Amino acid sequence: MGFKAEYTAIFDALEALIKALPVIKDVIYKKEGRGVIRKLPCVFINPGRWMLEPADSEMIASVDNYALDIRGQLVILIREGDAENWFDEILDPISDIVDAIIADPTLGGTCLHAWPYAGGPGDINFQNKLYYGGSIDIRTIKEYS
Repeated sequence: MGFKAEYTAIFDALEALIKALPVIKDVIYKKEGRGVIRKLPCVFINPGRWMLEPADSEMIASVDNYALDIRGQLVILIREGDAENWFDEILDPISDIVDAIIADPTLGGTCLHAWPYAGGPGDINFQNKLYYGGSIDIRTIKEYS
């Protein structure tokens, strides 16, 4: 596989994993209308930076290969405006997503390891509207040659 296919496979796998969660009503990634919210709660998958370095880890099988570190962010929108039970309403979907990634740390075999390394609840400004929601930062490591 070439770089584009390797990079895209990570986010395709995240999309499939999140779409399988009943608490999430829409996943916005790689489709027209990225600026349109159709159903809430929804998750925006934002592919992020990558880093490629020579393999020097026991995790990578051959020193002729590279460790490809790919990062991204999931932005979760729960509701426009405020809510009485804001904390629980955002922590439920965040927890479901974190638990799903932890349960499948290879993202269906697309990487050696994936993990949510940061995130939390917060206000999200989107298209001049205030939503409450949160974010999850994701990191993956895969072998690349």
